[in-house]
Amino acid sequence: MYHRTISEWLNLLIDVGFVLEKFVEPKANDEITSQYPQIKDAQVVAYFFQVRCRKPS
Repeated sequence: MYHRTISEWLNLLIDVGFVLEKFVEPKANDEITSQYPQIKDAQVVAYFFQVRCRKPS
């Protein structure tokens, strides 16, 4: 069970002064899913996301 949504996490960062620079949801490509068929669903929904934030000085 997740205690916070993605928007809650991102808004927490924004509320304390961080600037969201980039948000990425990497998905598995055909080459990876052919090697690891058990992660085929990662072509539709990313397993994780990456956030790059900066705190202005």
